[in-house]
Amino acid sequence: MDIISKYLIIERPNSSKKLLYSSENELIKSLQKMTTLIFQEDSIVIDNGKRVKYGLKHIQKEAGKSDDDSENLSRFYVLTLTFDSDDDIEQFELIDKEMNNFIESFNNMSMLILEDVISQYYSKKAYELIHIIENKTRSLIAEVMYLKSDNMDWEKALTKSLGIRDTGKGEKPLDGKYFSDLTKLLFTIYEDDTRDGYDPRELFVGGIKNLAQLTNNGNLAEVDPEELKNYVKQVQEYAPKSVWDRYIVDYLEGGVTLSNNLKNILELLSSSKGPRNRIAHNKFFRRKDYESLKSNVEKLLESISKAVDSFESNVVTSYSNEDSNDIKSIFIATQESSLDKKEISTSFLEDLTIVVPARQEGFKQVFLGEQQWYDIRISEDNRDMIKFIAAYETAPVKGIQYIAEIDDIVPSDNYVGYWKIKFKKDTLKQYEEKKNLKQVFPQEILFIHLKNC
Repeated sequence: MDIISKYLIIERPNSSKKLLYSSENELIKSLQKMTTLIFQEDSIVIDNGKRVKYGLKHIQKEAGKSDDDSENLSRFYVLTLTFDSDDDIEQFELIDKEMNNFIESFNNMSMLILEDVISQYYSKKAYELIHIIENKTRSLIAEVMYLKSDNMDWEKALTKSLGIRDTGKGEKPLDGKYFSDLTKLLFTIYEDDTRDGYDPRELFVGGIKNLAQLTNNGNLAEVDPEELKNYVKQVQEYAPKSVWDRYIVDYLEGGVTLSNNLKNILELLSSSKGPRNRIAHNKFFRRKDYESLKSNVEKLLESISKAVDSFESNVVTSYSNEDSNDIKSIFIATQESSLDKKEISTSFLEDLTIVVPARQEGFKQVFLGEQQWYDIRISEDNRDMIKFIAAYETAPVKGIQYIAEIDDIVPSDNYVGYWKIKFKKDTLKQYEEKKNLKQVFPQEILFIHLKNC
């Protein structure tokens, strides 16, 4: 089967209402002059001597009824490139780059990709990586939980309680579960309601970190008792209850880091804008997209392998009777853990605000100085909804004094799956009076309506 790339080249009249090229030959001469490509009778010779078959056709188009003369006078060419093997991917990319550079050098020319062999090539390679991650994830869950519970009854209980689609039966662990279900299976939080946009798991982890920072200064006499009390209360109230946190992470080396990396990549792959969906819908997918995915996958595979090797090197103890019973019963009611799942009125969204906790040093340097805030986790839907960012300053202020309008939310420079919020210019303002929250002091980010301040 021939491997083909196909382009539609469109030339519109210039400002003088003239066309530069009256034929295919004139266009080829210009391409040869302005690119590194050498055009011969039926082939293009690349600088390394490699030949690629090509065809260029001028498409005759009857003048339409449009009053726009530029459209009626436009010329259309179809360029077809035929390759022997997808091993020639570098030749594909070189010709594609040269063609794009050529087209971009003219204001009156444009080009559409009709058949994108480059995206086809990298999509195929990316799908193999996705398949590997899916199998590794299934294997990780099944091995740990099967060996510790002595059977697979937990899978049936979880499947029923989570309402996961079961597409069939098989001998492979977790067979019949869609890829998107793996994220839900691993990380859904149980029993705790999501209240006012709180993420219980985030609050729990944040409480632990803040307790450590508060008590590691070597002088507990300087610790604010009320602040310490709030952190302890937070940890107790928001203890995580996901499958991963309850039954897997404690038995794996580097479990917390693995947890973050695994959740991030599973959410990425399951996202409507992620590589899996882009590939399935034949979207534009090039080398940089593939290499980004490959880098993340390789890091995750390495951490999974280390965790599994460590698990297999130690004596495996079975779950307690209490845990075994919990596995079968705790998932009766599945709680939604995201603000995204709720129906929110338009009036609420008009000033939906993300509130971030800020210690004095970071607050002055980043929030006030750089007018941005980074390394925070925000779900895809929430990123589209929030309009403002406010900072809850910790002791001694203990309140909100500043708020800014959000200009953009971009990936963090430091961590995969984390985000940076950029403030809109000249929108940072200080309230006349400090604002307190009706909710408990927020140790982690939360989403509020401004009227709740």
